[in-house]
Amino acid sequence: MKLTIRWKLVLAIGLPLLLIYASILSASLIHLRKRSFHRLEENMSRLASQYAARVEARVHAVEEIARTAAATTNLRPDTAEQELHSILQSIIDLDEMVHGVRFVFRSEPPADQVHVHYAYRSAGGIISGDLDASAHGSGGQSLQLYDRALDPETGSWSDPHQDEASGQTWVSSYPVALMAQGRRVGVVAVDVSILELRRHIGEIDIEGGDFMILGRDGTILSHPVKELVLQENLIDLAQQRNRPDVADVGRRMIRGEKGMVRIASLLKPEELPLFWVFYAPIRSAGWSFSIGVPETEILAFSNSQMKIAVTFMAGGLVLILAALLFVSGRITRPLLRLATAVGQVSKGDLEVQVPGKVPQDEVGDLTLAFNKMVTDLKEHTEALKHETAAREAVESELRVARKIQTSLLPQTFPPFPEHKEFDLHAINLSARQVAGDFFDFFFTPEGSLIIIMADVAGKGVPAALFMAVSRTIFRNACGGGRTPAEILSIANQTLCKDNLGSLYVTLFLSSYEIKTGKLRYANAGHPLPYRISSDGIVSPFGEVTGTVVGIMKEARYQDRLESLAPGEKLILFTDGIPEAVTTDDEFYGDERLVAFLERHASEPVDRLCQMLADETDAFQGMERKDDTTVMALKRN
Repeated sequence: MKLTIRWKLVLAIGLPLLLIYASILSASLIHLRKRSFHRLEENMSRLASQYAARVEARVHAVEEIARTAAATTNLRPDTAEQELHSILQSIIDLDEMVHGVRFVFRSEPPADQVHVHYAYRSAGGIISGDLDASAHGSGGQSLQLYDRALDPETGSWSDPHQDEASGQTWVSSYPVALMAQGRRVGVVAVDVSILELRRHIGEIDIEGGDFMILGRDGTILSHPVKELVLQENLIDLAQQRNRPDVADVGRRMIRGEKGMVRIASLLKPEELPLFWVFYAPIRSAGWSFSIGVPETEILAFSNSQMKIAVTFMAGGLVLILAALLFVSGRITRPLLRLATAVGQVSKGDLEVQVPGKVPQDEVGDLTLAFNKMVTDLKEHTEALKHETAAREAVESELRVARKIQTSLLPQTFPPFPEHKEFDLHAINLSARQVAGDFFDFFFTPEGSLIIIMADVAGKGVPAALFMAVSRTIFRNACGGGRTPAEILSIANQTLCKDNLGSLYVTLFLSSYEIKTGKLRYANAGHPLPYRISSDGIVSPFGEVTGTVVGIMKEARYQDRLESLAPGEKLILFTDGIPEAVTTDDEFYGDERLVAFLERHASEPVDRLCQMLADETDAFQGMERKDDTTVMALKRN
């Protein structure tokens, strides 16, 4: 979709402003939420500790009653029953948290009887009575309390159990030993009703929040859902419902840790919101207290503040957008006239001028520059037409020159199908419109195959012209039984006579006997070819036997004699192969070339030449920096 400058201006100002608004709003929201969570953490941690301390205080008061009763009451197993029951009732009257009291005496073996004198609260008042049982039969709870009270100074709370006297109320007991003359003669146990505990510590003052008291073994002692109280173990329930996170919190509470955690509801995790649970230990009883608060309550304040901020931001943006539309219209009107004029120019109308009053600002300067540009453009267009025509003529001539140059090189492959003694193939690729590299091969009247691989220094038209002249001179110098060194000497003398441009050519020229595989050659400063043996071993072929051709008249050249065994290949190339270079100035190099030839030693000569040319082109990103010529000869 096309956007006008007017709307771009509106967006250029409006979008950053919107981003600033959004950033401020986001930062405010994050700050509000952090404050909300921080305040919640402080308040809930304090509240959890306060409620835990409240339970601790109430429980501690009951502990003091038990310890005081044990310390001040001079009881023995033979104390009169009426006196025992009177003392029991007086202890219950000390604190409404006390549900019941028991005096437990145990006779010496072999009788080993447990004698329990008890009193407990009921709807009709305080009920008292006695219970005698064998230590190995009934009265097991009292016997456990008797065994638990080992220290006359301290006691420990029992796990929740049903009151042994009434059998209807769940209690937790705190037993303290009765001592006489340094030995234990009995136990006083004070019972606290679990169900009355919540009423005594008060209601939680958090909207949507609730609390839970957990026993030392994970039993739920208090919870809003009454069906769970004293009927379920939190850890077992969490494991049944596949809630390892809740089970982990339960274990921390049992260990007496203090902290907070964010979890879903155990009972209805798919319906209820996430809860923040804060927990603290009730150390004297070995219990733990927790408060759960819905996350929606925590975020309610920050969400309301966010709605107010969004409302103000939307109103401000509407006002700013209206102002931007008005101002941008006045600013962009001259630009619209200029754009219309530019459109006419794009259609070829070079007579157009921007109409109307020219403003005294940058747009006015642009208008004046445009009007002048159109006038100048009209003049330059005429000049460009003549220049383009001249350039096209030159490029057309270069294309024809490349065709002519290509026609000078052998075109038919395989070149000598009647000769099965060898395979021969070559490729010539130019870096520009015309090339300075060339190759040639032909049979002399004496029956030898002349092979030439040459590279003229430089590129472009000068190198191409020198290449054409050099090829003709070399062809004319061949024959008559001359050796490669003699041919190079004749060609060097001829080229040095009129070479005013200091051009020269590197050359590998050889005379190959197709029957014997003997190859007599002279190398005038050209890169050494490579021999590929029948078993794929690559090695340099021969040596340089003279300097480049076309510079020094007194240059001398020497022949060397080598031979190709059946199955061997000779790979000739110009420096466009090893000196292929990437944009990072990394050269292809001889090591990569040798490795390539080793990998593809078994390829036919035509495919080997094409693959090597493609390899170097790909290496330099298809941007050929120098002419590339490759020739491959194989003796069959």
